[in-house]
Amino acid sequence: MRRSCWFLVLTVMLAGCDAFRAHPDWAAQAADIKLTPAQLAVVMTSVKGLKPTRPSGLFAGRMWVDYTLTTNLFATKGNYADSTFIADVMWADITELRGVRWHDSLVSMRAHLSPAAVDSAFNAGEARELQHILVRADSGSPDSVMQKAHARAEQVLARLKKGEAFGKLASEMSDDPGSKFRDGILPVEPRGRWNKDFDDVGWKLAPGQLSNVFKTRFGYHVMRRPTFKESESAFHQYLLKAAGANIDSTYFDSLPIRWHLEVKPSAPGVIRSAMEHPDAIKDSSAVLATYTGGTLPLSVLIRWSNALPIQFTERLGGQADSDLVKFVHLIGQNVLLLKEADSAHVLLDSDDWAALKDRYTKGIDSLRIALDVTSPSFADSAAAPGARERLVAEHVDSLFARTAASGKRLPPLPFQLGPAVRSRYPHALSEAGVEDALAYLRDMNTDSAAAAAPKRSKPGAPGGSVIPSSSPAPVPLSPGQRP
Repeated sequence: MRRSCWFLVLTVMLAGCDAFRAHPDWAAQAADIKLTPAQLAVVMTSVKGLKPTRPSGLFAGRMWVDYTLTTNLFATKGNYADSTFIADVMWADITELRGVRWHDSLVSMRAHLSPAAVDSAFNAGEARELQHILVRADSGSPDSVMQKAHARAEQVLARLKKGEAFGKLASEMSDDPGSKFRDGILPVEPRGRWNKDFDDVGWKLAPGQLSNVFKTRFGYHVMRRPTFKESESAFHQYLLKAAGANIDSTYFDSLPIRWHLEVKPSAPGVIRSAMEHPDAIKDSSAVLATYTGGTLPLSVLIRWSNALPIQFTERLGGQADSDLVKFVHLIGQNVLLLKEADSAHVLLDSDDWAALKDRYTKGIDSLRIALDVTSPSFADSAAAPGARERLVAEHVDSLFARTAASGKRLPPLPFQLGPAVRSRYPHALSEAGVEDALAYLRDMNTDSAAAAAPKRSKPGAPGGSVIPSSSPAPVPLSPGQRP
C-alpha cells in the first residue's frame, strides 16, 4: 500500500525501525472482500466509545467481518432458511430451551405438591397475591396534581363498591403498566417484596376484601386480596418455582461432584490467548477441563462465550485467574447438564421448533430491512463477475455511513448469526493491518484518516485497492459522526 513520504517520516519518528517492516494492504478480509487499514480506522471512529487500542481495533475488524459476511449471505442467495443453518444460528436459544425442558422434568419428578400444601401456603399468609389499581402521582407533585389523583382514585373505589369488575377497571383506569392488563393482579410474593406502605395495607386484608384509597410514593391505590379459589393456580406455580429453585441448587451443586469436573491450571492462560487471537484458534482442541468420560475443549468454551453479550466476551481475557476458573467451571456444568438431558432423551417438540423458527424469521426479516437488501433485484445484481464484491462492499459502507450520520447504533445481528456466517465463509484479520489502522488514528485526525483512504478499484489493480467498484464510492464517515 503506497503512502506519502511525510507520513513515512511521522511513522519513523514514532516507531523507529518498525517503520521498515512490510505494511499489509488489508486489515480484515471477508468473502474475497478486503478492508484497508485506513478504512478500518474510519470504521473505528464511527463506533461510539471505541478507544484507539489493539483490542478495539480487532473488535471493529470482527464487527466489519460479521456485517460483510452477512450481507454476502444475502447477495449470494445463501440458504439462510435451511434448517441446519437455523439450528446453528439459534444454538443458544435451542440450548436454553432444552435446559428449561430438563429443569421442568426434574421439578415434575421431584416436587410433589398436594392441594393441601397449596391451601396451607395461602392460609399461612407469608406470601400473598394482591390486586391493585394505581392512580399515579409521584411524590413531590404539585398539590393540584395530588388532589386530582386522589379524587380519581376515590371514583375508582366508588365504582368497585357498586359492583364493577376489578379487572375491567384495572385495564381502564390503572397507571401500573406491569399489572394493568392482567386484571391488576401482582405475582405472589412474600411480605417485604413491595413498598412498605403497600405491604401494610395488603397484609391487613382478608380474602376477597377491598381496601380504602391509600397513598404510597407512587400515587394513590385501591387494593383487593383475591380469594383462595382465585389465587389457587398462582400459589401452585409459586410453590413449584420455590421447589424448582431448591432442586436447581442441589442438582447443579451435585453435577461437578458426580462427574468429577476439574478445571486445568492452564485454563486462564489459554483463554487469554484465545481472546487475543480468536479467529486463529477458534477450533482449538486445547483442554480446559476434564470430567468422567470426556473433556471441555477451548472450542466449546468459545461457542458458549459467543452466546453471551459482546461486552462480556470482549472483557473476558482481562479477568482474574480465579474468575476465569469459575467461568470454565460454569460452562462445564452446563455441558454436563445437557449430557444428562440427552441421556433422558429430552428433546424439543414441533411447537418448540415452530416458535424458534418464527423468531428466527422475524429477526432475519428485520435485519434485511436494516441492511437494505430486501429488493428482489439485490441478489440478481451480484451475478456478474466482480459485481458481488462491489455490491456487498457498497452496502456495508453505506450501512456504517448511515448509522454514523443518524447518531444511532448499528442494527444488531440477531441470535448467533455472526459466528454462523464466519463458520461458512472465509475471513481473516491482519494484526499488522490493525496496527496500521491504529497508526492512522494516532498520527492523524479523523479527517486525515478518511482522506488518506485509497480509492477502491478492481482486485489486483495498482494502489492495493481491495474492494472493486464501478460506481462512486459511498460517502466516507465524517468526524464527529457516532452511531
